[in-house]
Amino acid sequence: MPPYLFVYGTLRRRSKIKIARLFHANAEFLGTGRMQGRLARSHPHRGVIRSDQPNEWISGEVFQLNDPSKLLPILDEYEGSSYKRTSVPVLLDSGKRLRAWMYLLKS
Repeated sequence: MPPYLFVYGTLRRRSKIKIARLFHANAEFLGTGRMQGRLARSHPHRGVIRSDQPNEWISGEVFQLNDPSKLLPILDEYEGSSYKRTSVPVLLDSGKRLRAWMYLLKS
């Protein structure tokens, strides 16, 4: 289980919502990066799905989770049943590659 989480929406650093503040208090920012995917809609939700197209990338932020076994169930509940936590390859802007959890839109 990777101790990292890739975020692209409401959990990013500038978010002011309560769950984002909880998340940031329990994780360390590693840097910005991207994963191969694209935005999609599954009414009424929007989110990311994987892509194998070389020009489709989603930019986001990568965090190291201080205690994944406690934090991930809270985030799973926040994301809800329309999203699935999945391990994906991420390319950090620094050039480092790693696997991180992220929430993909269920199709």
